[in-house]
Amino acid sequence: MRWKRGYQTEKSRHKPWVIAEQKIWTERYIKKDPQRMAQGGLLSGALWVFAIAMVILAGFKLGIIYAVVVFLTAIALQLFTEFWVQGKSYD
Repeated sequence: MRWKRGYQTEKSRHKPWVIAEQKIWTERYIKKDPQRMAQGGLLSGALWVFAIAMVILAGFKLGIIYAVVVFLTAIALQLFTEFWVQGKSYD
């Protein structure tokens, strides 16, 4: 494969429906508030660091069943975080 000025010389082989779907996702993310997205990313990262630590701690101290409960709670909190980040961007 040859590269010229940072661009690939082969033509794009994406299907038309893939290009249309990428355009839809790009439009959805452009409408979002960048500050809220940054806060959501930080909150999500902190949530998963805390959740992994709690899964390990609960797994050793209480048993694997409680570790699964912590993991499922983290997934639910991640969904709430995603809905919070979306806000009113789909009006």
